[in-house]
Amino acid sequence: MEITNLRVRLRHDLSQAHQTLDDLVSTFDLATYQGFAAFLLMHEAGFRAIGGSAIGRDRSMVFDLQDRAARDLKTLGLAPLARPQDTKAEYAPEAVTYVVGGSRLGSKVLRKRWARSDDVRVRAAVSYFAAPSYADTWREFVDVAGREPSQTGRASRIVADAQRLFELFASLARISDPTGGVERTSA
Repeated sequence: MEITNLRVRLRHDLSQAHQTLDDLVSTFDLATYQGFAAFLLMHEAGFRAIGGSAIGRDRSMVFDLQDRAARDLKTLGLAPLARPQDTKAEYAPEAVTYVVGGSRLGSKVLRKRWARSDDVRVRAAVSYFAAPSYADTWREFVDVAGREPSQTGRASRIVADAQRLFELFASLARISDPTGGVERTSA
């Protein structure tokens, strides 16, 4: 595979980290209290950890999603995780957009899983999945990354920071069980 631009390099270099996170998130049964709670705890903590690295529209997106996850946690009667890992870390804003903006694409599928819940507590927590798609932010990123060279110091920092973000969210997925026994789907 020829690595022609930053977007291609991000997809290529981060495919394993992305798949690991997708595999973890896909095991949360979003139709259950425990599974949805773990999903929200992971997201709220992750967004809180990276919020200071986001700029412009990305900052609004990250803080909106963090606020929505926090509201849903409150609806579920849960407090956010005490202190997300890596809260002092700085990330390239483009890495934030790649990970967070890209995650919005999968939210449509996850929303359908959540919507199948018959648990009134889960169905009352509507904020996170009512968030906008932020499709314009994603499309702009794809356009810019598609023109950005792939083998520069700047590109390497973006890739490294996106890797760290995938790892942050994966570690949060592993520890976000509020009950000690997250209900998971059979993957």
